[in-house]
Amino acid sequence: MFLTRDDCPACGGAGRTLYSCPFNAAPISSFLELYYHRELDLPGEYRAVECGRCGTIYQAEVGDDAFLATLYGEWIDSIQPEDDPQYRFDVANPRLSRDGHEIISAAAFLDVPLEQMVTLDFGMGWASWARNARDLGCRSHGFDLSAERFAFARRYGIITDLDETFHFINTEQVMEHVPRPAELVADLAARLRPGGILKISAPSSLGLKATLARIAAGQTSVTRDEIMPLQPLEHVNCFTPKGLELMSGMAAVRPSFLDSYAFLPAGISLRYPRKAVKELVRPFWRNPANVYVWLQRR
Repeated sequence: MFLTRDDCPACGGAGRTLYSCPFNAAPISSFLELYYHRELDLPGEYRAVECGRCGTIYQAEVGDDAFLATLYGEWIDSIQPEDDPQYRFDVANPRLSRDGHEIISAAAFLDVPLEQMVTLDFGMGWASWARNARDLGCRSHGFDLSAERFAFARRYGIITDLDETFHFINTEQVMEHVPRPAELVADLAARLRPGGILKISAPSSLGLKATLARIAAGQTSVTRDEIMPLQPLEHVNCFTPKGLELMSGMAAVRPSFLDSYAFLPAGISLRYPRKAVKELVRPFWRNPANVYVWLQRR
């Protein structure tokens, strides 16, 4: 059921174990049973390792393909898009959405008109980002492992044939789940046009080492908020910006001030003052709980 990763999945460096515990021993076992609402008897161990070269923290033991198909296909309840008010707002208002602002900023940074942009939402889920890109005029593609979500995306005009190259590839909360992320990043990078952007957003290690130290010292339970950056079974990689650059072989870039605010003035509405303030602040302040990078193919 489990495979062992002996080296850092980002840069291949050696690491040191920060904490280890069998999956079927407390507090990891109690967390898993509460989270998945089922009794589990799993082999292997939750072993958190920190790379000495790039600082990536990762789980050394990860599920094999058969186990991951069960985990993501059967154990996890998926929120339907009609039940998510944020989803409904974003697809109804692409120019006011966070994703829409990102897409507009990317077009400005790349100096490509929106109607000429070719985008890919990799790990698209219910295709919110992909639908925003389509509604803004892009040639919008999407990919997901779920046949149900593929069918859903097609109904909304998202292209699911990936035999093309892209100006911008979006991966939002994807790379933390991938057992062999370097292989995936290499494949995605090869699909970029020269100068194209691979965006990666994933949980940061904020608070993680302190949590691991507390449970190593005897804390008898752990919450999802505490363990989320390296959540057992699911979040198997907790990257640093350095690790992502080393893994991809690409340089991190940032849009200019003007590019960052290319969504103005149409991208702000005083009908939603709190959201307007957040969008105006976002280019200067990113949630420290996330690692967010644009990696550019030269």
